[in-house]
Amino acid sequence: MCSIASFGIWSEMMLMQSLVMHAYRHRYDSEHVAYALTEIADECRHSVMFGRMVRTCGLRTHRPRALEYQAAKLVGAVYDPMPMFAGTLVVEEFTDAFQRLTFPDEDIQPMIRQVTRIHVIEEARHIKYAREELKRLVANASPLRRRAAALGLAQLTRMMAGQVVHPSCYEAVGLDPRLARRVAARSPHRRATMTWAFRKCTAFFDEVGFLDGRARDVWVRAGLLEGN
Repeated sequence: MCSIASFGIWSEMMLMQSLVMHAYRHRYDSEHVAYALTEIADECRHSVMFGRMVRTCGLRTHRPRALEYQAAKLVGAVYDPMPMFAGTLVVEEFTDAFQRLTFPDEDIQPMIRQVTRIHVIEEARHIKYAREELKRLVANASPLRRRAAALGLAQLTRMMAGQVVHPSCYEAVGLDPRLARRVAARSPHRRATMTWAFRKCTAFFDEVGFLDGRARDVWVRAGLLEGN
């Protein structure tokens, strides 16, 4: 859970910097910018909440591996709203799938349930916002532009999916981190779970034409989407 929270902070920081760049390019007194700034404020609070939860559990947050950490800096260097809103759905729909199972479960530790409950309620607004924006952007994009953005997002999603469980989690239970990661990557159960967690996201992408061509192949090869 704390590994997922660390992943959440990392991904929300990328989202926040993209949303700031998005708001910067629009009229500052518009409702559109007001909504973007509201979401940034929500994500700030969520990141603080996740960090406090990790500390309360007696652990520490962690960054992703060096390659992914450095590569993610490019997100803040390039402004492109289409993959930005699609990326928002990737992260939010993925975590939402697990959290909707977590907070109603009375067998789970109360603090964890409360954190996930708060996150599910507030992320519902963000998911709706991202879906509406992506629909509009895709409708106005050329097929070539749409497919290029979809392929870039697929590659980024494959990279991010490998960061959810940090190697230290395997080490903490006495497993060799490198071997455990390789075994997990080949696990049919893990692939089925990841496919299930991304199902709402991929169904929406398919609906709006953001899962065409090579992008679909990347999702399937990464074990995040069932092949035909």
